[in-house]
Amino acid sequence: MAHINRNFCKTFNLAVDNTIKIFANQECSEVIVCAPNAATIYDKTNPTVGFYVPKDVVVTFRGVTNSSDLSASGTGTLYYRTQFYSGLQQTFV
Repeated sequence: MAHINRNFCKTFNLAVDNTIKIFANQECSEVIVCAPNAATIYDKTNPTVGFYVPKDVVVTFRGVTNSSDLSASGTGTLYYRTQFYSGLQQTFV
């Protein structure tokens, strides 16, 4: 039986210009974010309260069902990666 990668990850860039931009529409359970310039990340369930990500700090946001659950503001380019699992034990059938 062939191996099936159940944790297919994708990497994205998001140009931010001090307006709130929504992340790409990608199904996932967590998003890893790195901002070469500082950025503020917003969750669609509470879009008025942001989570500040300092310059060059990597932060993982868990508990999302799609990367478009998040949005960001700041300046420059924001880099992020979507994935389903984070070191969890996987069962292969």
